[in-house]
Amino acid sequence: MDVYGNDIPNISIEVQLSVGMSLNKKRKLSLICENPARSEVVVCGECYNTLLAREEGMPKNHYCWVDCWPVFMWKMFSDPCNIVQALEMWKYLPHTMHCSWLQSYKAISPNHNAVSLFEPQSYFDDITNFVEEVEKLSGSGQLVDLMKSCNKNCYCNVRCPWGCTEFPDECGYVGHDKFLFAFLKGVEKPISESSIQQQLKNAR
Repeated sequence: MDVYGNDIPNISIEVQLSVGMSLNKKRKLSLICENPARSEVVVCGECYNTLLAREEGMPKNHYCWVDCWPVFMWKMFSDPCNIVQALEMWKYLPHTMHCSWLQSYKAISPNHNAVSLFEPQSYFDDITNFVEEVEKLSGSGQLVDLMKSCNKNCYCNVRCPWGCTEFPDECGYVGHDKFLFAFLKGVEKPISESSIQQQLKNAR
């Protein structure tokens, strides 16, 4: 639940069989110790996909950002070396995620406890709902919905450092992890950038 007592959407936590999962310490993002007697674990969908044994031929350290980002962020937040960066790290979660992470984040340390839902402000806007609405309107086949979609989305609202403007759908995408590795200076990350495989179709 979030800070308002509402169920957090898009999170599925289930009992999963541990067979085929890599639970040992070779997985840098895993906190679950391998135990032969432990046939089941309770994990979210993202952690389950992250812990699945790698296919033959995959690199030794191989993580898909679309699955590993929650545990990556949590291990980064809770790393004792990053306590002095607590306020800065909070800015790298969009406000829509502040509601679900706030209580756990504040419990890490007194430095982490200094954040709130709205302060410090996030560097990012979560436009997931906006994108879904525009795609739904555009795909309905109704002229009135297409007009609504155009009114919402067909305008230049992205500006480059030289002052040029562009349509959002012409700008492409940059993975969230790219921002983290580029801008979070002095912050210990749990894995290296080279360990992360991009899935561009899911990066938005």
